[in-house]
Amino acid sequence: KMADSNELIFEIKFDIQKMQGDIAKIKSSMNTLETTGRDAFKSISDEATMQAEAISSAFSKVGAVVGGIFSVGAAKQFLGQVINIRSEFQDTEARFKVFLGNEQKAAEFMSQLSDYAYWNTFEFKDLAAQSAQLLAFKNNVEDVIPTIDMLSNIASGTGVELERLVSVWNKVKSVDKIDSMTNISLKGMGIDVAQVLADAGEQVDETTLKFEDLKKAIETITGEGGLYHGIMEAKMETSLSDQVGLLQDS
Repeated sequence: KMADSNELIFEIKFDIQKMQGDIAKIKSSMNTLETTGRDAFKSISDEATMQAEAISSAFSKVGAVVGGIFSVGAAKQFLGQVINIRSEFQDTEARFKVFLGNEQKAAEFMSQLSDYAYWNTFEFKDLAAQSAQLLAFKNNVEDVIPTIDMLSNIASGTGVELERLVSVWNKVKSVDKIDSMTNISLKGMGIDVAQVLADAGEQVDETTLKFEDLKKAIETITGEGGLYHGIMEAKMETSLSDQVGLLQDS
């Protein structure tokens, strides 16, 4: 019995020692895991910080337009938009080849439109689409950007869609007449052709207005001293969203 008792005590001690050894191994493994995890997290955190600093540094060089308004997420979104815009640029250039007859003229016009778009509050894709509409209705290519600029200032001042203004412009040009319904529409968009011309000292008959009258009226209200002169420029100086639009077009 004594032998059995001693054997039992030995086995209990042995099992306890083995269990303590296992516990020590587990603790050691947990400490190693904790250290490894902490180091890995720190590495990831450091990498994220480096990436954020790199992005922040890159955007700080773009200029005052950015002005620290981008988070890392916004920066990624912005870069994605740049890629989409470049793709749209290529698609639009292909369309202009059809309207202008050859690749060189299309490339030249696209370059001019891209440069102009930086100073316009509308997105490049909208300006390109409306430019295409003007070309489709046989507006001279050298008149497209000046026309877009005038109509964009009116759109910015009135809140009327640029597409609507271009559509009315093309409609009047195609028939060379402002009918009564179109005249009402124009007045609703902030363009009272007869009144503008009368204020400029011209004698006009509201029932016989033509495209040239519309063109003169729009040139008057968007020219220096006109109601819609410099509207986009004024908006870009005060509107953060328009400044972001500038960056998207650059």
